[in-house]
Amino acid sequence: MPLQAKLVRVAEDLPEVQIGIDVWGGFLDDEHVLLLATEQGPIVATADFREPALVPWVGFDSVSDGEGFIELAAPLAPDRFAGVVWNHGTRQTTVWRLERV
Repeated sequence: MPLQAKLVRVAEDLPEVQIGIDVWGGFLDDEHVLLLATEQGPIVATADFREPALVPWVGFDSVSDGEGFIELAAPLAPDRFAGVVWNHGTRQTTVWRLERV
């Protein structure tokens, strides 16, 4: 089966993304993907990359002292992802729960 690749520009739909979209992420379920805004935080979008939204952090300062950022993210379940927090030259793997608001 022949395939073609089409460029998708998620960052254009999210003016609050300051640096860009990282290469980390993946499918949360059949309908949603998790992306990572570089040095900012997770983005959840539909599987066809529509309706992207930057996810607000709750409790991030407790693992980052306000200076860290998520270096990489990996979906674990429809409502969970692992994130490696980079903070003052060290890395800590954390697990986060996504909640609909």
